[in-house]
Amino acid sequence: MRCGVGSIEQISSGCSAEALNSCPFSLKENGTARNSRLHSNRKLALGWLCSVVLLALISQREVRAQALPTASGPGAYVIAGATFSRFNADYGSQTITGASVYVDANLVWRYGVEAEARRMNYPNFGERESTLLVGPRWSFRPKGFVPYVKVLAGDGRFDFPYGYGYGNYLVVAPGAGVDLRVGGRVRVRLVDFEYQVWPGFTFGSLHPYGVSAGISYQFLGSSRTKMSK
Repeated sequence: MRCGVGSIEQISSGCSAEALNSCPFSLKENGTARNSRLHSNRKLALGWLCSVVLLALISQREVRAQALPTASGPGAYVIAGATFSRFNADYGSQTITGASVYVDANLVWRYGVEAEARRMNYPNFGERESTLLVGPRWSFRPKGFVPYVKVLAGDGRFDFPYGYGYGNYLVVAPGAGVDLRVGGRVRVRLVDFEYQVWPGFTFGSLHPYGVSAGISYQFLGSSRTKMSK
């Protein structure tokens, strides 16, 4: 069966007993247990996000304290990259893995837009989370270690167990991370933390979160960072 945003009855009626055991937590958890688990997951995710943002702020402060020449930045540029991702999914309380590709477009080095396509796979029964997100991105440095924060939003598709159905939902995803410029055009994405919210998910709001790491290449714009006194 293929469907759009399926109802609980559509999905659960098609699932086998084995599949239902892996199916949404709302089918097998009482409200108190689910709320307690979600609260714990959110606290952990917010802790991760705060840690990455704090790292970004500390890096920016250290740079200002070094009394180096002021960086004017490389101006407009476009980079494209790919990452490996590992997320904690509250659907079934599982660890999921996958990959993403992303494009960062900046008119100036500090302000830009990031577009990201990610696919995450569940380990047992064929479930999948696929997202296509876009939003603003702010960088704190023009070169070297480049901390950043971002706020993305867009479409998320969830494929249910055994191909019984799928749904498309709004996804909002704040995040933060650190890139390292290792050459004129090459950047290593050391860490990227993302906290996703799927507020309209069929079985209740989803909050998957996790980290990614990868590499990118700058294919438009200057490869040099100009310095002025």
